[in-house]
Amino acid sequence: LDRSKADASPSVRRGCVPAAMSPGRRGSVNKDPATSTARAAGQGGGVDADAPKKPSSSAGAKAKKEKPEDIEKRTARRMEDSATGVGLRDWCWNASLLVKDCIDELESELPMLRHMLDSIYGAAQVLNNDNWRRFSELVFDRVHCQDHEVHGALFAKVEPTWRQMLYTPRGGTTCVFLHVGTEPPSTPLMNLLTKLGWFGVVITPVAPEPGNEDLIQHVKLDPGHDRDREEFVALASKRGGQLPKPSQFLLAFVNCVFGPHDPEPESDEELGMTSRSAKKDSEEADFDNFGEDDDDEEAQVLRKTAASSSGAATSWERAQWVTQEQVLRREEKSKQCSTASGYGRLGVTRYPDVRKRLRALNTSLAVALQRLKNGGTLVILWPGIPCHPVMFFITASLRPLFARVHVVANDGVKTFESYIVCANFYREKANDATPGEGGSALMSFFSCAYRRPALDDVLLWTLPASEEMAEALFGLGGSSKSKSYDELWSLYAQKYKQLAAELDMDVTKVKVAREQKQKDPLKADKFMKDREDKAPKSKDDKQPKAKAKAQAKVAPKSQADSSTSEDAPKPAAAQQAAPVAAEAQEKAASPAKGHDKGQGKTEAKEPKGNTKAPETFAVTAPAAVAAEAL
Repeated sequence: LDRSKADASPSVRRGCVPAAMSPGRRGSVNKDPATSTARAAGQGGGVDADAPKKPSSSAGAKAKKEKPEDIEKRTARRMEDSATGVGLRDWCWNASLLVKDCIDELESELPMLRHMLDSIYGAAQVLNNDNWRRFSELVFDRVHCQDHEVHGALFAKVEPTWRQMLYTPRGGTTCVFLHVGTEPPSTPLMNLLTKLGWFGVVITPVAPEPGNEDLIQHVKLDPGHDRDREEFVALASKRGGQLPKPSQFLLAFVNCVFGPHDPEPESDEELGMTSRSAKKDSEEADFDNFGEDDDDEEAQVLRKTAASSSGAATSWERAQWVTQEQVLRREEKSKQCSTASGYGRLGVTRYPDVRKRLRALNTSLAVALQRLKNGGTLVILWPGIPCHPVMFFITASLRPLFARVHVVANDGVKTFESYIVCANFYREKANDATPGEGGSALMSFFSCAYRRPALDDVLLWTLPASEEMAEALFGLGGSSKSKSYDELWSLYAQKYKQLAAELDMDVTKVKVAREQKQKDPLKADKFMKDREDKAPKSKDDKQPKAKAKAQAKVAPKSQADSSTSEDAPKPAAAQQAAPVAAEAQEKAASPAKGHDKGQGKTEAKEPKGNTKAPETFAVTAPAAVAAEAL
């Protein structure tokens, strides 16, 4: 972006001086060919600078022919297309310029943040187009895939009081958890809590999966829809609205899951109207839908889909109803919005879907904090990029109200969501109205007029530059018992590298084998066989072979015993037919006389070892010929 031509620079608006952008990354292309070649060859675990002829096996045969200059251009194009400079798009909040500005400020002071960015950059270097698209989607699609491990072993490892709190019902105390958000709790999480003796209340637009109806109560409300705003205000009051008892909860979950394929909301949600009243008013007065273009056929289909699916399915189910053309159209609109110069006079949030997500997050956090018991624990799922300025704002606002605030994620590539674990809630401090000390500022933020429909903006959910830097540096070097962002970014650097290696080695190799099998099946089988032979063998693979060899040494004696036991009582009919069979065989095939004599010699002796098969052939085959002759 050319910030000199912008009406208002992002850094000027946020009161800071942007750090110098590192060359060759986050959308900038090096003018020096030598520097460009070296960075494309060596950064992020990509291609070796000394061996440009061996880039990586991800692109198959084409990667071997690619030049370092082509890899650098492709990587720079991917960084530029993300609009964040990270390589990953801001699917949830569509505030790519905020993310880019935030990283420019923090990158020079945080080595682990650079390490995570280099991991993404390395994946953009080595992956081909198909695998890079899968990489960009999987980091947002893999959510709630390991809830039992996350809410069990992981939280117990990072928070000392977590295990003790989970086993509180074992002491005879009735414990109820609160779950509020856009998605119900997963089945592994519900099974984990109910088996420990917990009861639950779930406030979501979609009902949980059946099986725990007697232990978990469901209240059907949508935190992202303005029609349920009054109900949520009542839930946060002293009377409790639809949930008067229990008044407070020891454990609360905020689960706002947003995906890149979620359908856009109806425009009447921004006005707080019903569908009929909005349709009637739209016919009488032609308003411009908040500056957006008039709906075409695709947008009308998308809105009907969102209306029919609202409150009836989860986000991963609704994603299947959106066509690819509609997704491309939304990506185009999002990209145009995100790459605008400056923050604009009306902020960065210009579409209803982002405002709905902000409203869902705001409502869920407000209800959870108002109903949380003193000393309770709050668990917040963060579905976006782990270095987003909105995440910094949330953690910085919650630190004065809790003893410890952790930012954690599970290792491995099976799940990619982040969690904000807040332990030991200070309820008296949250209700304190003292400016700068109590929680009145945060509660006022949740209930102010800017949180109303069509007014909220992602820019209002950010910190000044100095406070953002202090939050990113909090707990750096083990100075706090809370898990810091430094540890989170180090973990995500490993996760991104593992995912890139998984896509580079497994998905591409299988695809190459499939294409080779279509052209030359014998060559494909040889390719897969060589790959299996080169694979490392474990101890479990060697033990069966050793057992097989031991059984092979014992097998001759057992087979000899079985052959002698079977052949000892020969039937009389077979003994009488043997001479006739010998004569018939001599007449039929004279060259086989020597062979028959040899067989007769073996019949006279006691069979030893594995002589069962020749003896059986000498007895049974001539008997069949003799039967035909008779």
